[in-house]
Amino acid sequence: KYNLPKNLGNIFLCSHFYHGNLRNFISLEKKEDYPKLLNYNVIENNFDDILFFHGTKSLIVADMLLSTLRKFKKRKKLSLGEIMKNNGSDKSTKHNYTKLYSVLFDKFQNKKINLFELGIGSNCETIPWNMTSKGVPAASLNSWLEYFPLCNVYAADIDENILFNTKRIKTFFCDQLNEKSIKKMWQNPILKDLEFEIMILDGVHTFEANMFFLSLSIHKLKTGGICVIEDIHKNHLDLYKNELSKLEYWFPTFEISLIELFKSSEHVEDNCVMVLHKKF
Repeated sequence: KYNLPKNLGNIFLCSHFYHGNLRNFISLEKKEDYPKLLNYNVIENNFDDILFFHGTKSLIVADMLLSTLRKFKKRKKLSLGEIMKNNGSDKSTKHNYTKLYSVLFDKFQNKKINLFELGIGSNCETIPWNMTSKGVPAASLNSWLEYFPLCNVYAADIDENILFNTKRIKTFFCDQLNEKSIKKMWQNPILKDLEFEIMILDGVHTFEANMFFLSLSIHKLKTGGICVIEDIHKNHLDLYKNELSKLEYWFPTFEISLIELFKSSEHVEDNCVMVLHKKF
């Protein structure tokens, strides 16, 4: 149809992820050999990795196309669990929170939102509830950025050595057990007028510490937003259950759930979360 040289043969592209034009993938020194091919516009704009060729020059063309196309192949969209795992967070390894979060947070994924996480992840073994040397500080913060491309992330930790700032991540000192420290953080000019669509409590994991921080911070949750308390130990569930009626009384606009997640591969004692959804 295109009056191509007979020895070039026919080319068939089975496409799903290819983007571009064949002219971009044939080196200039070969253009005199394939004049018609260089003027051929690919109708499909996707390419997987399957090419079928025949003809005496098929190996040359196949090698050039495959090696180059694979470099530009669109990356498969990763799940939140894969993103967390790649960044070194235990939210999808030791725990399986990301299966729940994928459902809870899906509505925010392509929106401009603010996210706050208490607990950046300290390696300092003198600090209570540290991750030991095996943990990766800020692993979840970087994961949130990847999963929510339009979000700004704010975080706090008691370990001042791991605080840092980037264009879309801002971190602050906070002692979760100190009222003055918490109030001072929220009075910071950067945070003072902000409300958050998502708040994650992943700091000190005791019942008392979580309730204390929650009582001084829940006002920062935006209407329609979700706050999650992570890493609740199964032995502490009764404490949270007994607190539910009080929370529902003091926060009548909230829908509050206590969820125990199960893992088929291993038994995890602290794989429960409390979810607070501010309905209006």
